[in-house]
Amino acid sequence: MDFLEIAEKRYSVRAYKPDPVEDDKLQKVLEAVRIAPTACNLQPFQFIVIHTKGREAELRRIYSASWFVKAPIVICACGIPSESWRRRDGKNYCDIDVTIAMDHLILAATELGLGTCWVGAFNPEAAREILRLPDKVEPIAFTPLGYPDDQLGHKSRKSLNEIVKRALVNPGEVRVVNEEVVSTSCFRCGVCCTKYQIYLTLVEARRIADEMGLTWEEWLERYTSPSWPGSDSFLLRRYNGACVFLERLKGSNITRCFTQPFKPSACREWNASLYQRDCQEGLAKYWGLTVSPLGQFEGTDQDLRRFHSLLKSVVLAEDTDPQRKVRSQKLEMCLACPPEFQSGMWQEGHTFRQIVT
Repeated sequence: MDFLEIAEKRYSVRAYKPDPVEDDKLQKVLEAVRIAPTACNLQPFQFIVIHTKGREAELRRIYSASWFVKAPIVICACGIPSESWRRRDGKNYCDIDVTIAMDHLILAATELGLGTCWVGAFNPEAAREILRLPDKVEPIAFTPLGYPDDQLGHKSRKSLNEIVKRALVNPGEVRVVNEEVVSTSCFRCGVCCTKYQIYLTLVEARRIADEMGLTWEEWLERYTSPSWPGSDSFLLRRYNGACVFLERLKGSNITRCFTQPFKPSACREWNASLYQRDCQEGLAKYWGLTVSPLGQFEGTDQDLRRFHSLLKSVVLAEDTDPQRKVRSQKLEMCLACPPEFQSGMWQEGHTFRQIVT
């Protein structure tokens, strides 16, 4: 297994077989602790190996869950704060060093087919008493160690976009192959516009109707979903499985939103990013590209260059064609498309511009 496979395979095991852990496997797990990195290489910790047989009652005083003592071994990770490195502001790195070593232990156990479960909700006073820990030694965490008697269930994790922030970098900044940097707020794939139906408040709906130069009644009839019962809020209509205002430019993978200058707040608040799942889906679907965990585009040179050229054309249009032209195109579409839209006679492949002309 490579590292990510090991990390994904690891889970909190809460059922153990009574089978003993082989000495060579125990030694490998402990060796992973020994070689773990620590601040200034001080290694301010002790790991205590406890064989559970005959000590179940004592161990349950430390942590009462029945499965805790079903494994043949329990390991206590202890820190020694007086021996650890301190930052200039006084921050003690003891817990961090112990955590790194414990994680090494857990991942090494996973690779060997052993199960673990990080336990932090234990009774520290009972742990000190039963393990006879000196005052300078602090119990930080426990884990059983043994062969799992359950199976990995579903693990939910936040997306990279939620947990990774890049300082001083525009999330829409793209460098492809050896080309210059291109910055854009959106990749124009339209995937998000096909997945989500846009909700509008009454105030926002009226504002957009005014921007489009339509009466309130006209706008309601043409662009809101009749299935939504509210009078103080609205849903935009959908056409061909996407927002009614979305157009895919003919002969291109780039989409255009005709409300770009006066987008609904739900659209303005959407943060396009290399780490958004919808953006990644669009990159793969329309340009054959993927994004590495480090934020690097991956694909053939041809696909990368083609994508870069498309982005440059989008940015050029944004720079040289401000809101006035986009708005005029939108108003033309608004006045011309309703008959076809209402009758459902739009033909596949027709764009708003083709209908206007």
